[in-house]
Amino acid sequence: MNHEYGATSLNVFTSASTAATPAAGRNAHSALGLTPLVAEGFVLFESARRTVVRRLTPTDVKELFELREALEVYAAGLAASRATPEALAELRELLTSAAAGAGDAETITDVNTRFHDRILALAGNSLLIAVMEPVDGRLRWLTRRNEEWPQLLTEHRELYEAIASGDPDRARAHALSHVRANYESTVRHLFGDDSGRPAS
Repeated sequence: MNHEYGATSLNVFTSASTAATPAAGRNAHSALGLTPLVAEGFVLFESARRTVVRRLTPTDVKELFELREALEVYAAGLAASRATPEALAELRELLTSAAAGAGDAETITDVNTRFHDRILALAGNSLLIAVMEPVDGRLRWLTRRNEEWPQLLTEHRELYEAIASGDPDRARAHALSHVRANYESTVRHLFGDDSGRPAS
């Protein structure tokens, strides 16, 4: 069976499609590796016999970036006030890895995720991490569709420099600019429209 994040809705029938109970269907999903997709909102469990792989809509993307704007901007400000020299060195290493892997979607996606995860960790608030974890898969999928790698790397460098400055206001401003620019780029690549942006 093949499935992909954001694919057109379809029915997924498995060897357990004759299962008579929802629990049996959920067990089949686990065996097929669908459980993370269900948790991340890409797969909808409707019954023991029917599972729908859903496409991200413009509203879905807008809501994801509104969440990013609310949490990542706040986290960047905390990171600027709490980051140690060792932690900043780790962020620099990630920027170096991103530059070396420019043009490779999987490498960029991985480094992008690790960069933002590290900023959340530097914020020193475990609840921020817990809130972002359920949407991590969707954000990784969106990153793979964004081919504007040079711009992404430039924004990450600027965000790093803002955090390294120790100025929370500067860090929050750069984080806000980064999230909004990334949103517009994502909408443009997915839907051919860059007119929207998350609510302020």
